[in-house]
Amino acid sequence: MNNEEKKQFIIEVHRMFMNYRPYDSGLSLDEMKFREDAFWNNYNHSFCSLIPKSLFKYRKPTEDAIKNFEDDNAWFSHPVDFDDTVDSVILNDLESELEEFEKNPKRITEKLSKSFVHAFAAAQGIDIDEKQIEEALPLFNLDGTINELETRNYLKDKMSEDKIDECVERLKINTSKENNDAILRSAKGFMMNFIDMNKKIRSETFVFSMAEDCDNQAMWGLYADESKGFCIEYQFPKDTFFGQRMILNLFPIYYGEKPLVSFFDVLVRGIYAKQKVNGISFEDYKDFFVSAYTKDKSYEFQNEWRITFDKNMGGQLQRFPFVKSIILGERMTEENKNRLIEIARKKNIKIYQRQLNVTGSKVIKVEL
Repeated sequence: MNNEEKKQFIIEVHRMFMNYRPYDSGLSLDEMKFREDAFWNNYNHSFCSLIPKSLFKYRKPTEDAIKNFEDDNAWFSHPVDFDDTVDSVILNDLESELEEFEKNPKRITEKLSKSFVHAFAAAQGIDIDEKQIEEALPLFNLDGTINELETRNYLKDKMSEDKIDECVERLKINTSKENNDAILRSAKGFMMNFIDMNKKIRSETFVFSMAEDCDNQAMWGLYADESKGFCIEYQFPKDTFFGQRMILNLFPIYYGEKPLVSFFDVLVRGIYAKQKVNGISFEDYKDFFVSAYTKDKSYEFQNEWRITFDKNMGGQLQRFPFVKSIILGERMTEENKNRLIEIARKKNIKIYQRQLNVTGSKVIKVEL
């Protein structure tokens, strides 16, 4: 897959997951199992062929890394520990949003009202683009209340008279000062919750990162101690529950620009969205999900895929019996080389050694 295809992969898998949502609260065990099986069957049919057959983890020759290899374990890190300071972050400018609401509270009324008109019309099968409502101003008076005459004039050729009456009455209620104050308080609370969510994603999510290839010279230098370390090849079986669990939580990284999220827009869309979870529209959940798997273009050389768990899926040290082979760095010490070869032979896995070819122009791997 190229970079844009990876982004689409993330979007489509997330869309499928939101259709099944096997872990919603309140489900019985039977319903959860039914949804899990249905999700896996559709995922296997649509997406498994797109996942690389093998993925690779570059390791420094530390005692912990060697011991985890020996014990079939993997250490899952928190994004807060990564060198990318915005890894897994949803970018926002909450301070500016809150400051704007304090200075111009009627903006809240206008935004909610436009979204309401759009949703009210959509419920009747009428498509009104919110940009059209922007162009149709002044629907609102200077104090943020509804300009009833202009509103009725705008809606007269779009819906029946009784529906216009209902729409206008609802808008009057929505734009009352009492309602506006309550919405402002809710908006502040909603946005502050996202500050906590961002912190929790970075400090509580468990991530295991892998690469698409095992012969990336930059990766050997950065993550395998300048080729004194090793690289592990992993393959995830589709015919075991444990393998399926890893595959369903495995996503590529998209390399591009993270979007700047307006949390008030998220709040507004969530109020009137047809499809939503926890007050957030499916579309915004999708955007959050893509953002969490987006890194700056400068990291593109990593060709990263990652398995991500939340804190309910166990600790940072996870069972990981998926090793297919091991590749030893060409600058590895004899002591570490002999130790890893002994472990690998006991595990009956293939062993490769990186070596300079005869011209010295590149590094190749040979089976031991």
